[in-house]
Amino acid sequence: MLQRDWQFLQSCRYSCSCKSAFATRAAATTYLNHSGFKGSVYHCPLCGHWHITTKPKDYAKRLRRKLRRILNDDQKARTTANPVQ
Repeated sequence: MLQRDWQFLQSCRYSCSCKSAFATRAAATTYLNHSGFKGSVYHCPLCGHWHITTKPKDYAKRLRRKLRRILNDDQKARTTANPVQ
C-alpha cells in the first residue's frame, strides 16, 4: 500500500469514528427528517454503518470510489501474499 493511500485510509477511519453511526439507512433518514439537518445518507465501507454527510454528491462519490479502490487493492494484495491451500 502506498504511503498516501495509508494516510488517506487513516484519515477516513478517524473521520468515521467521530461521526454518528446508524444501523440502517431508514434510521439515518429518520434522523435527518426529524432533526431538520441538511445532508444525505451514505453507507460506510469501513464500518458497515450508515452516516450522514453534508458534502456535495460528486465529492462524496469520488471519496467513496477512492476508498473502495484502496480497500480492494489491499484485499487483493493480502490474498496473493497468503494464498489459501
